[in-house]
Amino acid sequence: MRPLLLLLSVLLVLAARAQAPRAEPRKTDPFDRTVERINALLAQRLSPPAFEPARFNPFIIGPRPGTVPVQTDGGAGPEVFPPSSDETVLQQLASTIRVTGFFSRDDRNYVVVDGAPRREGDFIILRHRDTPVNLRLKSVENHRLVLGLNDAEYVLRF
Repeated sequence: MRPLLLLLSVLLVLAARAQAPRAEPRKTDPFDRTVERINALLAQRLSPPAFEPARFNPFIIGPRPGTVPVQTDGGAGPEVFPPSSDETVLQQLASTIRVTGFFSRDDRNYVVVDGAPRREGDFIILRHRDTPVNLRLKSVENHRLVLGLNDAEYVLRF
């Protein structure tokens, strides 16, 4: 009885396999996903998304984005900027200064501005609209710096 049962089960399994649909083995390239990713990145590079206009940053001192200098003769000549007051020039130039440290030596306070040590009374020469401007260090204290341009003063606090 056992051999008959064994033979019957083998025939049943063979019949079930013959009726089941055969799935063809997929021939896949192991680099298909890599090629798809490269093509997607290339398509994005060739047609980038639209550029977002610059937003106003309240932490930068100076003119707001979108403001353009005044031009004469319909833009044919050189750019002519409206006159600036000392306060606005001082604020714009103060925003470009990099202060990297304070230290004291011989009872004098020093500040490191753009990589050079400066003390009270020194000048910092910066460029504003292609013109050199001399800013004077009026006062150097711990975590406070007073800049001057003519009669205008600007206090930088850290």
